[in-house]
Amino acid sequence: MALAEQAKAAQAEDAAVRAAMAALGLDDDAPPPTTEEEKQRYLTRQLQLGEQFLNQGKRRFIIGRPAHFKAAATCLFKALQVYPDPVKLLMAFQETVPPPVLDMVVQMMAADVENAKKDQEKIQEILD
Repeated sequence: MALAEQAKAAQAEDAAVRAAMAALGLDDDAPPPTTEEEKQRYLTRQLQLGEQFLNQGKRRFIIGRPAHFKAAATCLFKALQVYPDPVKLLMAFQETVPPPVLDMVVQMMAADVENAKKDQEKIQEILD
């Protein structure tokens, strides 16, 4: 397969993954659930989806990077948001999740912390 064909296939795969993420509601910024029952269902669903995307990504390695890994990282990050002990879950991920995906999860966590800091600063400005 020529390089141009590989790039075109990678773009099509990325578009398919984005469409799948949208269909599953993974591209929204809706807050995580709050009740324990909802959290448990949400956690289970995110972990299942993350595993499915990981498995699909491993099978569909395109031009050096699996297209499904971003979707898997998004699911795993969302699972961390509701897990009672996220550090413990993150340690489990270190044993089972491929490094590129784990790096994406850590980047998402860092961005989330940064956004929370900005929100806190805005609130403080309003109160001052």
